[in-house]
Amino acid sequence: MGLLLRFPNVTCQTGGEEHSGWLPPNASKPSPTPIIIYQADVSLEFDGSGYLVICAAHLPEHQCAPYTFDEWHASKEVAMQSINEQFKLDISDHIGEVEE
Repeated sequence: MGLLLRFPNVTCQTGGEEHSGWLPPNASKPSPTPIIIYQADVSLEFDGSGYLVICAAHLPEHQCAPYTFDEWHASKEVAMQSINEQFKLDISDHIGEVEE
């Protein structure tokens, strides 16, 4: 695999979603999911046939599983769009671009 882009120490946020399911009449509305703010390294890698967006959370090992993930995309453009949508990052924010 080849590292193409690296975005170190990105501030990420998850949670805050309101309840969207059915509730019985007169039921109290559940609270939104807790908001969690954390730091992560985000990178884009080429695996020989597609592009991996990798998010590695800076949390203790027992807490980071839900916030550490990867996604595979067929094109670099779609992978970059995913990085922009999920993390609000632009290619100009990266460090360490490596030629393919």
